[in-house]
Amino acid sequence: MQIRPRIKLELTHADKTVEIIGWLLIFAIWGLAFDKFNSLTAIIPTHYNGSGVPDGFGDKWMFLTLPLVATVLFIAMTLLNKPVGCNYLK
Repeated sequence: MQIRPRIKLELTHADKTVEIIGWLLIFAIWGLAFDKFNSLTAIIPTHYNGSGVPDGFGDKWMFLTLPLVATVLFIAMTLLNKPVGCNYLK
């Protein structure tokens, strides 16, 4: 069996810049969420119908769902983009 060379990939300057901007935006989203959290009422609308009338309601902790989903997705995409060697091609 032929041994294949291991490729060592590194992030480019543009990749690192995008990662830093992404982390700054995640921190900004969380900062804004916590800044506005205390001014929310106990029950907030969570869904609107086609006319723009709220038809779903939840606790104000539901407000943190969007920053949480954004953070999980960003971390997952960052880990998937992490350059690794091609060890699985052996």
